[in-house]
Amino acid sequence: MNVITVGSDERLAYAAELLREVCCPSCTAVHLLPIPTSRDGEHISGTDILLKDYLSGLCGGEVLVCYGLCAEMLSPLSDRGVITLDLSRDEEYIAEGAYLTALGTVEYILRGGRRALSDMRIGIVGVGRIGACLSRMLLALGGEAVLFSGRACETLCSKGALVLGYGALTSGEFPPLDILINTAPSPILTAPLPAPLADAKIIELASGENIPKEIPHESLPQLPARAFPESAGRAVAKAVMRVIQ
Repeated sequence: MNVITVGSDERLAYAAELLREVCCPSCTAVHLLPIPTSRDGEHISGTDILLKDYLSGLCGGEVLVCYGLCAEMLSPLSDRGVITLDLSRDEEYIAEGAYLTALGTVEYILRGGRRALSDMRIGIVGVGRIGACLSRMLLALGGEAVLFSGRACETLCSKGALVLGYGALTSGEFPPLDILINTAPSPILTAPLPAPLADAKIIELASGENIPKEIPHESLPQLPARAFPESAGRAVAKAVMRVIQ
């Protein structure tokens, strides 16, 4: 199979290796675009290639694999017979990505610290796929988890997590934390930070600028690609094969 990768994402290179071994007579080429595909809405991420120009060159029988493109861009491709796969809408792929992100976060914490998880109290903002998966991992490894959520989380409560509303981050009504991890793609944290976060390391996992610049923090974007590029590439290849086979 002819597989074309755009950009320098290592996970896409590995996905391409796997896909080239697949036989699909009805597919003339697979185009793997970066994740996310465009940050400014005009260029393909990490390149000077105009997104609209690239899409206009695709033909019927080809497969476009992208992440986060609007329906207005994808609809004309379908009309021309191009098969489109937006990974941001693939539930199985998103679940695998959440698992790899959570696992990469745990690995990052352990590699950068001098204590076991059982000696840490870690806060997590947001309990979507990544936050919930990360919470389960921390609890399974003996860590103490404090969750800040806009909704009830009975399952995680039953597993030993302390679940509080987002308002607690302003009031400071929670125990001191060693680490606070934001997984919510919205500005939940505000300055100044409450006393329980005075000595906490703050980690940003969500995309976008959700934490004010005056709050010292570390951003860990695209953890699956950075921590486990082969596993992340395999997840991409599996998503493509679900579409073409």
